Amino acid sequence: MKVLIIGPLWIKKKIISDYFQFLYEHYDYSKKDNIYKTDDHHLFVPTPLGRISNPATDTQRIIDKFNEDNPDVLKSFYYHPSIEIDYIDFETNDNKLNINYNPDSPLQRIVKTLKNDQYTPVHIDELIDK
Repeated sequence: MKVLIIGPLWIKKKIISDYFQFLYEHYDYSKKDNIYKTDDHHLFVPTPLGRISNPATDTQRIIDKFNEDNPDVLKSFYYHPSIEIDYIDFETNDNKLNINYNPDSPLQRIVKTLKNDQYTPVHIDELIDK
């Protein structure tokens, strides 16, 4: 079932915040500091690096943006884990599950970039107190 929320942005945010603590949204380039809280429970997080909807093109675009040296831009992006399913092969042999995880998956490529560039990932929970 798909749900479409129609109305002003503040109404949409209110409805979504009833169900989620962390809300990802498009990055507003007119604001330097774009992470904000509306209360003690919700955190609105921008995604300056965008999202991966087409792994063939979006993965490299995000990697390229990580490599841009702009300390004023949060290196945040949206990635839905279900994308990885296409990069994992499962097979059984003699009642044993064998898993082959393609190293060219979007997530593995992004993690490799983070490690190579010595980024320190921060869990979103750590931002709630900021």
